[in-house]
Order: sequence, then structure tokens, then C-alpha cells
Amino acid sequence: MNSCEVTLFEEEFRGLPLGVASVHPRTAEGEYHVVDRHIGRWTEATIHFSWNERGSGNWKVLEEGGRRVMTHAMVAPIGPPMLISGDPFWGDYAFQAQIRPLSFQGACGLIVRYQNCRCYDAVRITRGQIALLHCYHAAQSLLASRGFVFDVDRYYTLRVECVGPRITVSVDGEKLLEGEEWEYLRGKVGFWSQVPARFADPRVTTSRQAAEEGEARAASWGGEERALRDRLPKPVLWKRIPTAGFGTDRNLRFGDLNGDSRLEIVVSQRVDMASDDYPTISCLTAIDLEGQVLWQLGEPSPRFRPATSDNCFQVHDLDGDG
Repeated sequence: MNSCEVTLFEEEFRGLPLGVASVHPRTAEGEYHVVDRHIGRWTEATIHFSWNERGSGNWKVLEEGGRRVMTHAMVAPIGPPMLISGDPFWGDYAFQAQIRPLSFQGACGLIVRYQNCRCYDAVRITRGQIALLHCYHAAQSLLASRGFVFDVDRYYTLRVECVGPRITVSVDGEKLLEGEEWEYLRGKVGFWSQVPARFADPRVTTSRQAAEEGEARAASWGGEERALRDRLPKPVLWKRIPTAGFGTDRNLRFGDLNGDSRLEIVVSQRVDMASDDYPTISCLTAIDLEGQVLWQLGEPSPRFRPATSDNCFQVHDLDGDG
């Protein structure tokens, strides 16, 4: 395969502002839903609240030597943190980027054939070794490894070429690793790091044939997806219930409060005490499905902050009368 015929992706980070690139809002939405984690054309595939302590963020865009680089700025043993880009339908390709590890308290490297944040192939850099790994959930298989002394004072050009099940890894033009892996034969690319490290000039290239095959797979998938959507019923908005002044986030409960065989709603508000892990409920409001307030305990407040833990209240028939 001539892996340099077509450029699928390249990045100079010029479209991103300098400074903090990642923000992890500690909200109910962020905890319970898939929310936007995009940094330009990249996606934060993994997040953890500790990576945003003091609001500093763990991914940053910096200027260095006349170019912009993506920097991972902290030691993060949980995870690992990773940025992902590309197309899930890419098959055979070569992924090249420059990496400068700034610490060896953990590891950093590149990701290829990314399926999800727990299933991918990865190149791992430590102080004295480079390794090729197959990651399947909590299990890691070592495909190949070799002693190689890295230091913090320079960038290394890593190139990972994927052709069918064969994966080869080169550093500064020298082929160091070769392995075979049959489970993931296509997928996205990315960076990962448990330590401070810098990444620059990522580029994905492939052959003209492989590019056309990837486009065909994407088109086929898109057509099948549209056909499935067309056969499914469309959601319809039933009603809106205003909760002005006493609204909540995810902290609401449903139950028949008045014996009319219909559900009513109890919503709660809270005040965080020592931290957001130790709240006290400040107001409970019961409403019916028409939005009529049935009763209210406590004083509602419009100064409401989304909760990051559960409020302790439930709906239950205490005296068993239905």
C-alpha cells in the first residue's frame, strides 16, 4: 500500500485559541448525558472531574517554536485522558505525529483503530520503552515492545502504519515495532497521556484505494441509518410544564400523590453545605401534570445551581391506602 497518496487529515491547531482547551463542567447534564466535548476537530473521549481541579483543565493549546501544539498539562493516573479525531470508517492508513513527553511518572502515546474509549490499539511511550498495545476494555495485550530511551528535551516523530491486521511503528524514520491484530481493522486516531506531554503536526495519509473504500463504507452506513430512522416513529412534544422559581435539574420524582391514578411530580431544590457532596434540601414542590402546584415545603429560590449528586427524597405510599 502506498500510504502517502491521499491525505485524510492534518492539523496545526491554528483554528483553536491559545490557552485552556478542555472544560469539564460538573453538572447533572455532564454526568448523565453525552454532551459536547469537542475541541475543534477533536473530541475528549474520556473525562474525569479531577482533570479539571481548580478550573485549570488538562488539555491546552500552546505556542512553541513558531507553531501551535496540543499539550496535556497534568499527571492523570485515572483514565487515561485521550483526544480522538477522524472517521470510524478509515481502514488502512498511516498516522504520524510529533510527541514530546515532559514527564515519566506515567505514559503517553498515540491511538489507532479507535472503536471507543475502552477499545483501541495504542502506542505507549515510557522512559525506556516503546510498546504496541491492543486494548479491550480493562484487558491490555502486548503486541510488541522494544527498549528505547526517550527524554523530555525534544520531540519524536512517531508513525503508525496500519495495513490489514499488520501494524508497524517507527520513531524518527526507524521501524522499531511490528505486530498483528485482527479485532480492529478500522477506526479513528488520537493522542493519549497520563502525564504532561506535547503533541504536534498530526497527519493521517492512505492510498487512493483505501480512501475510496472508506468513503464507500461511510456511504453504505449512512444509507442504512437513514432507512432505519425513517421506519421509526418520531417523538412528539406532549406538553411543557413551567416551574418558574422552583425548578430543578434531574432531582425530581414521579408518583400518584392524591389517589387519582395519575402521576404527579415532586421537584426539589438544594443548598450545598461543605461541598456539593453534602447538600441539604431547601424546597420540595409537588405539581400535577397540568403544572398546578399541589403543595410546597420550604422556600423556593431562583438562584438554583445544577446538582452534582442526588437529593435524598422519594415518593412512597406510607399508609398503604393507594
